[in-house]
Amino acid sequence: MPNSLFFNFLLKPSVLFVVLLFTSNGYANTALRITCGIENTGEKVYINGKFLGICPMDILAPSGQFTLRFQKQNSAYSDRVANQKNHKANVVVKTAAVIIPVIPVIPVIPKIIFTKIPPMVRIPGKNYEMGKYEVTQDEWQAVMGSNPSKLSSCGDNCPVENVSFNDIKEYLTKLNQKTEQQYRLPTEAEWKYACQGGIQHDYCGSDDANTVGWNDSNSNKKPHPVGLKQANGYGLFDMSGNLLEWLHDCHGADCTNRWMSGGSWYLKPQYSRAAYRSLINDAATRNGSFGFRITRTLP
Repeated sequence: MPNSLFFNFLLKPSVLFVVLLFTSNGYANTALRITCGIENTGEKVYINGKFLGICPMDILAPSGQFTLRFQKQNSAYSDRVANQKNHKANVVVKTAAVIIPVIPVIPVIPKIIFTKIPPMVRIPGKNYEMGKYEVTQDEWQAVMGSNPSKLSSCGDNCPVENVSFNDIKEYLTKLNQKTEQQYRLPTEAEWKYACQGGIQHDYCGSDDANTVGWNDSNSNKKPHPVGLKQANGYGLFDMSGNLLEWLHDCHGADCTNRWMSGGSWYLKPQYSRAAYRSLINDAATRNGSFGFRITRTLP
């Protein structure tokens, strides 16, 4: 009777041989030789979870059932179960090895949104949230891939300006596709309610225009990074001043004409009052004092 047993395993795309070797007495120096094909060379070898070395190699095989694991770097592993029972001199009672399929665990990779969403504030008592700040140049560029601002030297954290109502529609379409949400412009009623911040003031959050916003008396004739002035009672910034903000509403049935609110760095303080609004007669109009903030209806 031969004193060696060979077990061939067909591994796609290569062949790995597991060879059980015994001495003539059937006891001493019992070993398991792992001889790899070309494409298996370099696989790490584990037995019962313990790392033993890199294939090809010889190991001492334990009695009983054990698990062999073979794994290439950065690849899924494969397991084989070998079952070696005690044997008498020159007679192997039973030695068996079985390949069992292993389904590698594929990690769940979270969806990455390659864009930037302005921080949002839930408006108390209402079913919508609104952008804490005006949409910034950085946030616009992350969605659109370019910066339309006339005053881009102001910096990434300055509000994006020189955008028309039509430009914003395109931005919102792309933002919603990327985020799978439904962001939009606020209605005039939503904007006014949020502007007051729970307490009625002449301006959005104060009776002093300079406390809450940038206008022609304090702006040095340019917009400023968002969030530098005092917030209103709901935690919203720059609703009075910095940029005029496009609203969703049409002027009557003529949707060529659109409303804006909020005043700007370019205008006198009185145009930043909470009750003031501006009518723009062309939705395609761009201006260095025109910007916006986003809104989303909550479930």
